[in-house]
Amino acid sequence: MATAVKLIRELDSLVDPVKLDQMQDFQLGWFWKIFNKMRLAPHFRLPYDANFWALAGARTKGYWENHCALVVSCYKVQAIAGQTWIWHEGLVRLAEAGSQSSGSASGRCAEPVSTDTAQVALDSEPLKKHSPPIYELFLKAYKNYPKHIEKKESERKFLLAVKKHSKEQKIPEIDSAEFIAHKCAEYAAATERAGIERQFIPNMAKWLHRGRFLDDPSEWVVSYNVSSKAKPSKLRESFDVIDQMEF
Repeated sequence: MATAVKLIRELDSLVDPVKLDQMQDFQLGWFWKIFNKMRLAPHFRLPYDANFWALAGARTKGYWENHCALVVSCYKVQAIAGQTWIWHEGLVRLAEAGSQSSGSASGRCAEPVSTDTAQVALDSEPLKKHSPPIYELFLKAYKNYPKHIEKKESERKFLLAVKKHSKEQKIPEIDSAEFIAHKCAEYAAATERAGIERQFIPNMAKWLHRGRFLDDPSEWVVSYNVSSKAKPSKLRESFDVIDQMEF
């Protein structure tokens, strides 16, 4: 236990040392086991479900429920898209900064990035360098989206949408990226079910710019006329006008 305690003490820059001091040895063990699994998990996040007590190393569910409050208070817990997740804000910040040292025991955290600096990075660096995990989600979203044009602009609009959604919903950017990527896949499935021809689908950059991922999915295909009396030439003309607009 002494070794585990020593390693945990080195995480003071990520975790409130006052809370660590208040923990008993078995709670410190829970904290370190959760943290260790979390730093190796996809997007530094774990599902917070009914069996989480076993993952934390508690001997029984009841014992966990009676003593977990202090440990859990070191993390963030939130329901996102029907699933409850638990994550550590320090690890998420490191991930979003594209740090390669997020799994180290030293616990050194990246310095906060100012709004101006972030905007410069957004304009001058590709998303892959800005945040590799978010870039991977962009690639997934772009692959699923039914129209593959203007990839660079789609990448830029994806990051802008992620940052705006993250700020509005007060959730980590990685969660907003996953949410938007999921909506891109849902949109693709909706247009396929409705029989929408590819030429009538807006490119991904414009779809993201308009915030269409926030629409009720039932509204995604309402604007398309796909009945037997549809007039593709009119629809094509409308989207040609839209594609020429500057945003």
